[in-house]
Amino acid sequence: MTRPLRLLSLAIAAIVVLAIPVTASAQKGKQVTITAKLTGSAASISGLRVLVLPTRGSSVTVTPKGGRITAKIAASALNGTSLQLVAKDGAYAGPVLLNRTGSTGATRLAGSKTTTIALGTIRVSKGFGALVTPLPTTMTLGKGRVKVAKNGAPVGAGRLGLVKTKGAAKATRQGGGGQGGGGGGVSGAPGGACTNSNAADAGPGGDCDQDGVPNTVDVDDNGNLTLDAVDAVSAQVSARINPWSSLRPALQNATNVYAGTTRDQINAALGSAASQSTGATASLQIAFYMDQRYIDPLGSTAFDNLWIDCPSQMTWCAPGAGTATISGFSEVQSILPTVGAYGSLPWGTYTGSECVQGQPCVATNGPGGNALVEYYRGGGGGGGGNVPTWVAFVNPNSPDTLGGVVPGDVVTLNAQRGGVRTQVPITILPYFVTSPALQSANTTTFTYPLTGTSPGANQNTAITLGADGLLTLRVWRPQRFALPGETSEYYDIAGLHWGATYDFLSNPDGSQQRPSMEAGCPLTSPVGLTAQAYSSDPQDPFNTIVPLVDDTKADFPTDPANAANALIGFTVDVGACVRNSGNTAVSGSIASITLQGVGEPMTGGANRSSLTIYVKFA
Repeated sequence: MTRPLRLLSLAIAAIVVLAIPVTASAQKGKQVTITAKLTGSAASISGLRVLVLPTRGSSVTVTPKGGRITAKIAASALNGTSLQLVAKDGAYAGPVLLNRTGSTGATRLAGSKTTTIALGTIRVSKGFGALVTPLPTTMTLGKGRVKVAKNGAPVGAGRLGLVKTKGAAKATRQGGGGQGGGGGGVSGAPGGACTNSNAADAGPGGDCDQDGVPNTVDVDDNGNLTLDAVDAVSAQVSARINPWSSLRPALQNATNVYAGTTRDQINAALGSAASQSTGATASLQIAFYMDQRYIDPLGSTAFDNLWIDCPSQMTWCAPGAGTATISGFSEVQSILPTVGAYGSLPWGTYTGSECVQGQPCVATNGPGGNALVEYYRGGGGGGGGNVPTWVAFVNPNSPDTLGGVVPGDVVTLNAQRGGVRTQVPITILPYFVTSPALQSANTTTFTYPLTGTSPGANQNTAITLGADGLLTLRVWRPQRFALPGETSEYYDIAGLHWGATYDFLSNPDGSQQRPSMEAGCPLTSPVGLTAQAYSSDPQDPFNTIVPLVDDTKADFPTDPANAANALIGFTVDVGACVRNSGNTAVSGSIASITLQGVGEPMTGGANRSSLTIYVKFA
């Protein structure tokens, strides 16, 4: 039985993020005991868990017994610690308000020399909890006060933090995006309480925009109404370790509300089986790509294992029995000797592998399934201060993705070293639920639904280019589902970087040519888009892969009645793209061109939704 779709619905990208640092020392030394009792309607507290979340450091999740909780955390992590409510199926149920004065309140504790903090009774309401007897302000974080609505809830509660707050972010583009568009590109201050990129509040348990929802759950960390996945600052500061997601359908499998795709069709496509050979499906893929130095910046040795714990009700990643699969990726095509290139295996029973660049992977035996690959670039493995990147490319394969892979759901990252385990909450954040869709390509206008015989769907139906080798596209943006508090069912995703890549060339004599790496095509005549470098690093290939940025910065309700005015577009110089890659097209040569919509650079990559079309040279 699948979980019903909740109003927490969906959106653009990924999963958030780890505590920095997560060190074994956080588990040792003086501890503080926190006690409380939950009260409320039977429905509101049934199965509820309490997440004790430091600003940075190891968290603790407690299941009440008889409505009471007792949690122990390191005394050194107490200053800035908050309590967050999590439903039994993993859904985020809101912050706990510790006190309130007028329109502001506190959700985080201050440091204390006491060894026990008795919070008393927490009354659980829809979207948040509050102490029946408020704590004195001396026991709460003075600089971390949050904005409170008239109903007594922190303003971000019940909305996953998607609210407008004061405090503009300040960003400066810089180099370091690298291949895949990750690992650099922007520095700056997230805004609000986070005055610089190293501010304590920029940690996952912090609250940059002071809306009451911690960064690890907040879909808009700086309160500017731009989702973190397309926010140049949040993606590189408070949300910089977020996994990212992708959709890569073939043209005939495109899903888009303007193309008439229904909710049931979207759900089926997101959960469809991935193609191991091409990856060209509309299925959702989530990429956990985590640099250990971000997780544990002071550590000089690798963790023994990293893995994800999910509640049993979260059927796609349920312990030992989830539907999700883990597969090979560009740097590590075969994650186990028994699995072929880009092959997959059940994630729930995968216990890990150590993979050194240029060498076969070696299986490891972690304590749980849902493991991440321990990957070393440049060879050499662990030791000598060489620490890994932890990677898992996961397809949830859920029969009900919309009801089962829900933004706001909380899972636990486990990092283990020398028998000491650190646990950190990770939250499913909004992701692409549809792909871009073509309204037209040159003189061809598309009629949906498309099939394998539609123009441009495959090499046999390739669209013939003119003598100039140009391909002019008109495109509908991909969509997300509404977040709590939004009124439309779907929202067009704005602010993406756009471009087109040349994949390969098939010639009439049966030969095939490919670029040596992902190759971006020259673009002209942008519509609704502006030329803007993805990174100031001249070596970053994404500068040519996605050289245009969407002029519309805020997502807006999808309105099929206004489809003609919702288009963006550009002209692709396919001929130049082939020549620039050192390939040669002749009359009858067929090129595979992929349209790319890409979010801001993140570690190892970026959120991406793409679409492939075939064209023929005259």
